[in-house]
Amino acid sequence: MPTVRDLSQGGVQPHESTHVSGGSDAFLSTDLLEAIVKRLKESGGPTTLTVGAIADGDFLKRSGTSVIGGTPPGSTPLEVKIVRYMHIY
Repeated sequence: MPTVRDLSQGGVQPHESTHVSGGSDAFLSTDLLEAIVKRLKESGGPTTLTVGAIADGDFLKRSGTSVIGGTPPGSTPLEVKIVRYMHIY
């Protein structure tokens, strides 16, 4: 979380505050950002969710106020069969 600085005494505006909503160089929802995150905000609440441990091969699942890794149901690979059929008139 960025440090909030008191600008009331004529301080210099920190660079990161220019990127917040309404700032002079605000990020847009279409901007691609590369960052390390600790929290995600979901749109339903909105609720701020912490990011927990996620192992390789896990899928993401919500557990209370966290997003964690989960083992796929059955722990077996998904099998897909494609069947071709013909219409007879």
